[in-house]
Amino acid sequence: SYESALALNHLDDIITSTDPTKETAWDFYSPNANFWEWLDQEDQRETLETFNTLMVNITMKELPFICGGFDWKAFLARIGGASPTSTCSIVDVGGGKGHLLRALLDVASFRPVVFDTANMIDDAKAFWKADPPADAEVEVEFVIGDFFDGSTIPAANCYVLKHILHDWSDDKSVAILKAIREQANTVVDSRVMLVELVLDETKPLGPFESWVDIQMLNVVGGKERSRRQWERDVLSKAGFKLEAVHVTGGTEAIIECSVCT
Repeated sequence: SYESALALNHLDDIITSTDPTKETAWDFYSPNANFWEWLDQEDQRETLETFNTLMVNITMKELPFICGGFDWKAFLARIGGASPTSTCSIVDVGGGKGHLLRALLDVASFRPVVFDTANMIDDAKAFWKADPPADAEVEVEFVIGDFFDGSTIPAANCYVLKHILHDWSDDKSVAILKAIREQANTVVDSRVMLVELVLDETKPLGPFESWVDIQMLNVVGGKERSRRQWERDVLSKAGFKLEAVHVTGGTEAIIECSVCT
């Protein structure tokens, strides 16, 4: 947006300021409301719609790699869905309308759960009504909640977080995962699947990786991370074990995580 471009003028303030309450360039540009609060204001409805459209467009470009570059059917069977009488549940955490879950239903069978804030769930219901699953027996569940509040998160076999944690600092990413862990810990072999960039520390960042990393610093205080950073700074502190990093052929990888026992 125009405003986030203006916030870039304050990147140097992050380095020179001694104010501990300001973590992003946006904090200097808009000191009374962080980016998410600003975006949620009534007079920013058009900007929010543009932002949501951008997120959907990015997702649609990634879906062929996320769905086709990883064997979701075998994965769900491995974590508990092999029995004919057992159907795994997948919660799309912060999933917006649920485009990812809808696409995954074309390659695997599971019980889809869209988890997001109240202002997104109505849009999600409309999306699924307009494009229902081919299998009429599949019923999507819509859950309103806050991914910082474990009591609002449903228990499930699998949680998918696509481009969620790169929006947040290490501490806040750990808090999100700890909230999910409260429920994941109640299900045997539950998994958290992070769809994120995994930076290669052995070579310089590419232009896209650099741009996204700077944009996270600019407006939301997040960052892109390497495998080492994901494991050391986020997952281990939240009580998760990094099981594998699955390369999909696209820009993002799928980071498979299990609950530490």
